[in-house]
Amino acid sequence: MDLATVLYLTANTLCFCAIFPQIIKMIKTRSTKDLSLTMLVMYVISNTLLLIYGFLSNSISMAMSNLGLLTLTLLEMYLKFKYDHYKK
Repeated sequence: MDLATVLYLTANTLCFCAIFPQIIKMIKTRSTKDLSLTMLVMYVISNTLLLIYGFLSNSISMAMSNLGLLTLTLLEMYLKFKYDHYKK
């Protein structure tokens, strides 16, 4: 495994670790008022583009890790819509 791959996988792991506490807090508090929908949309676009790039460049590790991040971001977006609608 080359240095570039190690750096990419390390960065991606940190992204996963950053998202999980946010999702857990959202579920426990049922609050998403401080979460920006614009940020989530930008993350979805970014992860989708990186997913496509991973497939086009034949980098399965990049594609799969971005698929995971995309899934978590979509979960955050779902919770945002669910809990914002629940409060109304």
